Amino acid sequence: MMFQTNEECHSYLESIDKLVYKGNGTGCPGVFDKVMCWPAVAANTLINIPCPNFDGLFDQKKNLTKKCLNSGVWKGINRTNQPHGYTNYEVCLTQDSLRQSKEILNPDNQIILRIIDHIEIVGLVLSFFCICFSLFIFGYHKNLRCKRTKIHLNLFITIFFQSIVRIISYIDRFLFRILNPELIAYESQLMLFSKAICPLMITILEYIQMCNFMWMLNEGAYLNILLTYSVFDDNKKGIMIAYYAIGWGLPGIMVAMWSGILLNIVGINDICWSGFYNWKTYWIIKTPIIIAITINIICLINVIRILASKLRENRTSEIDQIKKSLKAAILLLPLFGITHIFEVYEFQPQNWYLNLIFSIIKAILVFYQGVFLSILYCFMNNEVNSINIIKFKI
Repeated sequence: MMFQTNEECHSYLESIDKLVYKGNGTGCPGVFDKVMCWPAVAANTLINIPCPNFDGLFDQKKNLTKKCLNSGVWKGINRTNQPHGYTNYEVCLTQDSLRQSKEILNPDNQIILRIIDHIEIVGLVLSFFCICFSLFIFGYHKNLRCKRTKIHLNLFITIFFQSIVRIISYIDRFLFRILNPELIAYESQLMLFSKAICPLMITILEYIQMCNFMWMLNEGAYLNILLTYSVFDDNKKGIMIAYYAIGWGLPGIMVAMWSGILLNIVGINDICWSGFYNWKTYWIIKTPIIIAITINIICLINVIRILASKLRENRTSEIDQIKKSLKAAILLLPLFGITHIFEVYEFQPQNWYLNLIFSIIKAILVFYQGVFLSILYCFMNNEVNSINIIKFKI
């Protein structure tokens, strides 16, 4: 059976009189292996129990096995230096989880992962500093405070917090690998202080990421409505309240539902909700994100259509129209978050070189988002530059 703590497991085993072996001869005591609770058994006994309930990660139709040796200790005790010995949870993996595990452990893929790690870390740090500077510019200049820049500001804030959480996570894992290379049950240095920290970090990151997608949706919807309806009044207070509800409120509701279900099913344990993105419950978060990206693709097509029609009205040459439409599309892609489609739809080429190229492009588009947005909508913003010039002259 699954339990969250050693105390809970021992209490259960005591209640069924299976904590200590009381039969003839030697035997192994009841133990908790950080995930499952194993009852006391006689020496030279092989015990089978159903795999734990981790939807999408483990197949509950399969069984875990553990052997009590003739000496009265659990098999694998020399490997882990723990009284519970070693439990091979790989036998429980679903076909998809097993495939992903083999791909990760593949030496070629390990090289790709190390390269991507470095690209991601550099991107996170650059995005963090670029976003900090952009937030300062938009916050400092009162003349820039309008509905459009408020939406930009909230989008930048989501990237700012997302960068902080990811950087903390990278530092945490780096310290763990250095300070505790022998521990295999944990995933983080912070988890050694409290098991609740890792699930909390995952929940916060999922919330911020979903907020990021929702504010991208607000960007797309705002620009689309502004260009489509000439009589649109964006000074109404209710408009901004609706944006806040979509950008911050909706993700809070969806992530609270998702984390509540995981707490009920899995609880807080050593594996830190491992493989949660493979579980069916993740669709609670994934579905609104897919809808947001789909709407933004429609918005992008409509915005380009409107811009193209306005260019035709100005009677510019066809080549110039195409160039300007393409430029608008390229500028709007990162703002609408369509580049983040790689995070929602997993795709992995079988060829090693193609996989490396694809992984690098994906890492750049996702982790350098703060850099792209800061350059396009702050550093290259005519309003920002004109105000900075005036301030500098004064």
